[in-house]
Amino acid sequence: MGMTQVVLDPRYATALSARFVVQTALKYRLAGGTEWHNGDAINMSGSGLFFYCDNVLKPEQEIEIYIPVAFAPASVFPLRIAKAYVVRTVPASAENHRDAMAIQFL
Repeated sequence: MGMTQVVLDPRYATALSARFVVQTALKYRLAGGTEWHNGDAINMSGSGLFFYCDNVLKPEQEIEIYIPVAFAPASVFPLRIAKAYVVRTVPASAENHRDAMAIQFL
């Protein structure tokens, strides 16, 4: 997994809806599952994440997600798996050739 890049998305710059462009690979799975799927973050807010995904899940399904922190060693920032649920899905289109999901952190 490569370096993480985080930039404020000016389209969502208000305090209530601030979203940050986050460019990093991630892994996710159904809560309690064993099969991890690959994804790529698009943007993140204080309450959730929007990302491209290899396997679309259904809204309201609970997931576990791992977002690596490339700027800190594991001894300082150990592996963290966050719990979230799927809020919505966005099918691939001519503009975006990959499916995407929006999740809200629990």
